Formats: sequence, structure tokens, C-alpha cells
Amino acid sequence: MEHITTKDAVDYVIQGGPNIAATVTTHHLIINRNAYLAGGIRPHYYCLPVAKRETHRMALRSAVCSGNEKFFLGTDSAPHLDGAKENACGCAGIYTSVNTLSCLRMSLRMRMHWKVRRLCVGSRTIFLQVTRQQWPAEIQKTQRASFLS
Repeated sequence: MEHITTKDAVDYVIQGGPNIAATVTTHHLIINRNAYLAGGIRPHYYCLPVAKRETHRMALRSAVCSGNEKFFLGTDSAPHLDGAKENACGCAGIYTSVNTLSCLRMSLRMRMHWKVRRLCVGSRTIFLQVTRQQWPAEIQKTQRASFLS
């Protein structure tokens, strides 16, 4: 699951089979809905999925700090210009790629480096690689992805 934001999603992942996992963004561990709604709309805290209530944020933090490898980091690389964020139809996303690690350590008080590393690089981490393999122009419905075999 991509960018979970609720306790319900945390529970679903925990209770799900071994092939169910989820990413959690740095900002969903730090802010709740009050960050962008209390006292007026703050467009730089607007993201999709939107931040939820404090109870959901705390459930995300507990899941991430539990050591359960079904939860791992999913950054939101959305570097929108101020003009694109500060308008009637502002773009969603909180750009955290440049400061994710320091935000994680500070907000979660993760003094143990292995927890930060495990969250960022684990058994479910996807790395992009250059490949010379020729891919078919069209994937047929009957073909099964090799990683599912």
C-alpha cells in the first residue's frame, strides 16, 4: 500500500499476509490535519492523501517504530513552486526528499541508527537499475510478472 495515513491501514497491514506491506511518508509521521487546517489553510502542508487526526498519526508512528518490516519509508518527492502551492487549486505534496532522514531522527527521536536504516532500506526496498533487456511493446493479460512467480 502506498502512503498509508490511518490506523485502519496499519491494522490491515499487520493482519494481512506476508505480501501486504505499506509505505509511510515522513510528513504523515510529523503532522496531523491541524497542521494545515487550524487557523486557516496552510497550502504547504497540503498533501494527498491528506493528513488525518492525531490518533492516526500516532498509530503510524507506533507501526514505524515497532521494527515490523511491513512498514517502510515512502518519500513524497513533490517539489512544487510556491505559486503552484499558494493558489485556489494548489498542488498536493510536501517535498521532504532533502531532509527526510533528519526529520525522522528528530521527530521520532530515533537515536538508534539501525531503526532509521531499517525504515529506509529493508527487505522490501525497491531499487531502480539500468537494464539492457528488451521489453515487449505490449504486455499481454496472460503474462505474469516475474516477481509474482
